[in-house]
Amino acid sequence: MKFPFLPREEGFFDLFEESARNMVKAAQSLKQLVDTWQDVEQKVSEITELEHQGDTITQLLTPICTSARPGDILKMTKLQSERVRQ
Repeated sequence: MKFPFLPREEGFFDLFEESARNMVKAAQSLKQLVDTWQDVEQKVSEITELEHQGDTITQLLTPICTSARPGDILKMTKLQSERVRQ
């Protein structure tokens, strides 16, 4: 199935998936932190580093996404969230 609204730039989905994996890691680290309250400084440092990595990925994705129309971006986000759930 073809999706005409998807960016054709090479590496787009790789970055999108990397972003999703990064968010999952950050969420897991946060869950561990609030579940146990052990190694708080280490977990906060880990979450902060994951946030910085996410910022870097976002900076790489932004030029690709800003060339798309707003409706297309919503469709891409929905499609990606479905891919992550699989």
